[in-house]
Amino acid sequence: MEGTYFVVCHGPPKSSPLGTFLVESKRHFLDHGEMKDHEGEELGRILRRLYRAIKKATGAERIYSLSMMDGTPHFHLWLVPRTKNSKAHGVRFLAQNHSSKTEDAKGIAASVERLLNVDEGHR
Repeated sequence: MEGTYFVVCHGPPKSSPLGTFLVESKRHFLDHGEMKDHEGEELGRILRRLYRAIKKATGAERIYSLSMMDGTPHFHLWLVPRTKNSKAHGVRFLAQNHSSKTEDAKGIAASVERLLNVDEGHR
């Protein structure tokens, strides 16, 4: 998925739970404080659509939003789904060693993309 100001892709399968997505700004800025109003508006629309699609595609009970800007001083927002059957919650869940298969990640990404296209058609 790509907007005017942001790009969305599935997170790295070897280090994130299946169904994790990254929202990355096209323009270089560090955090929400440096975001322009029109970027914030688009981010809100993207997140609303992504949350619905990720929940539907993964069966997630919760989706955690995480943005640290430590590794790369550029705006990246991680959306990390947690299913009902996950034993750990919150920070303990995020701290676990997560890994998934690349082909599974591609399948989830394709499902989310289809759901986003359906959502786009019904707005």
